[in-house]
Amino acid sequence: NPRVSISFDASDNAMFYATAAQGFRVGGGNGEAISALGLPAVYRPDSIWSYELGLKSTLLDERLMLNLTAFYIDWSDVQVTLRSPFGTQYTDNAGDAESYGLELETRFALTEGLSGGATLTLNRAELTEDVPDLLQSSGIVGAESGDRLIGAPQVAGSLDLQYDFRVGSLPLWLRGEYQYQGESYSDFTRAAAAEMGDYSVVNLRLGVDLGALSLVAYAENVADGDGIV
Repeated sequence: NPRVSISFDASDNAMFYATAAQGFRVGGGNGEAISALGLPAVYRPDSIWSYELGLKSTLLDERLMLNLTAFYIDWSDVQVTLRSPFGTQYTDNAGDAESYGLELETRFALTEGLSGGATLTLNRAELTEDVPDLLQSSGIVGAESGDRLIGAPQVAGSLDLQYDFRVGSLPLWLRGEYQYQGESYSDFTRAAAAEMGDYSVVNLRLGVDLGALSLVAYAENVADGDGIV
């Protein structure tokens, strides 16, 4: 697959870059049982052209790392996983689509022993043409240009903080993690789709490093967040 990348070092601490790349997924078969239900026996390959324009940088005497990426993806004949009205899962092609947005990643050192990081993704992913004969999981026939892609949240992000300290001669660390997944939908037609995502998860970890051995105690989803994935 072709890929082109260029970069420019604006300073010792900042680099701008741009990439363009093509990718694809092979087609395949859904099996005779799917075909017997009147659903597609096979699905075609899909392909993408992806473009990125970004910045990688370190600031504040390298106490702050900041990366920012703008992206655009042009998708042809996008493959989607669907479920028939009979409950059978299969793959079909849903025409052309596009996805574009921003990604932010940062790592930072706040004080001695206290560090952290954060990520943020903003993404708009939608069909760019009508697909009148597509059987959706909800039983609706056809999808329209502008419908959001299945399972594609518009917002996702994370935040983590870690404190390294000692108790006597023991090096310990305490880490907290927060993750958010924005809402997405199980089908193209939102009014007939199940809502997924839109949940937060908080994890806590306490660890001790003993040379070649590390011990970690953890508690996951301590805020009891829930959502459909």
